[in-house]
Amino acid sequence: DWGKNLDFSDAVTVESVIAWTKELYLASKYVLMLEDHGLGWEGSCEDYHNGQSTGTLRLPELKEGITEGLGGAVGGVSATPTPLELSHVNFDMCMSSMVEVAYELRDLTEYMVSTGERSPNPGHPQFAGAGAPYFEILKRLVADPFQSDLALAGGMVDDYQAMNAAVGGQLGGLTREAIHVPATKDLADSLRTVAQEIIAYVSANPALSTTRRQLVWSRAIETVAMTGRSSYRDVFDFAKRLEDDTTLKSEAPSLTAAAHAVVESKASAVKKVWSAKPVWNGLNVWLELSSRTLKEPGTGNATTIATRYTNTDFGGLAGPGAPNPTPAVWYEMLRTLAGTPGLWLSLTSQSSSLELEVTDSQGRRIGRASDADGAECTQRCATEIPGS
Repeated sequence: DWGKNLDFSDAVTVESVIAWTKELYLASKYVLMLEDHGLGWEGSCEDYHNGQSTGTLRLPELKEGITEGLGGAVGGVSATPTPLELSHVNFDMCMSSMVEVAYELRDLTEYMVSTGERSPNPGHPQFAGAGAPYFEILKRLVADPFQSDLALAGGMVDDYQAMNAAVGGQLGGLTREAIHVPATKDLADSLRTVAQEIIAYVSANPALSTTRRQLVWSRAIETVAMTGRSSYRDVFDFAKRLEDDTTLKSEAPSLTAAAHAVVESKASAVKKVWSAKPVWNGLNVWLELSSRTLKEPGTGNATTIATRYTNTDFGGLAGPGAPNPTPAVWYEMLRTLAGTPGLWLSLTSQSSSLELEVTDSQGRRIGRASDADGAECTQRCATEIPGS
């Protein structure tokens, strides 16, 4: 029926598949499952034709495809929740458990089942063909087709955990979580307040701005990061570190209060978590701290990054307050922190060798060391760092 060369990076394809399914298979509720590579807020479902990439399904395109596929009837959730027609979106892909992803779907679905880390590679023998355990999920639906939306979302998480046990725990530091999507509205409101308070705290006293920027930057860099992408960090861990900081409690009580509201919102947003990571709270947020990535718009690829991020619903949120709220407040907060002096240490493995690279916060290499070919120190390293 579909012919050839469907482009799943196109919102029209998502719309067509949903509309076709609704027309042929009448049901009171539907589950949408997306399986491919995932890049968190940057998108998913990169498609190729004739060996060439046709692009990636960005969050606004995913939202458009789902909305149009459902007939444009976006239900939302009122004070007395009404079950949505699309009850679940299951992301069988890497790094999809993000505030940005859930917030984009806030009026479209009740639950998002996703992972914060990298997902198992279906072709890798270590994982015994692991992807989402679709057969077990379908068995759950057959056994109890009238189970609650929460029960099914939690069951999907349980099935993933059981799959990990079946392969001897070889899925490593991976995660699976059930997110109550409408609850991310309140979470997003609290986060934009946090961002606004950070900007105000750093900017209030020019004489202290560097010290204050360094303080908040340090709490961010300590936050649990994903191995798949270090700029994707645990949003509740970040908020807790801000809330517990003794200096911030004294100097910025409104910031720690806003951070506390984020921590408190976890109970309503994150309904079930399985994790092989030692610390994981269920949702990431973009915490890019390198000024090489967040340099002034108009130079390099920063314009593209800024446009893509602020085109997402969460990335485009303005700060609270009137009459002049900060536009794209989370992105502006990241840019406020990105100029912080500091060193980045990156440990990588290629084949059997290990390499440690050190760069500054501007992305300039300071030095590197490898067990294969020794160490080297750049001219800047040798002249500016005593005893290097």
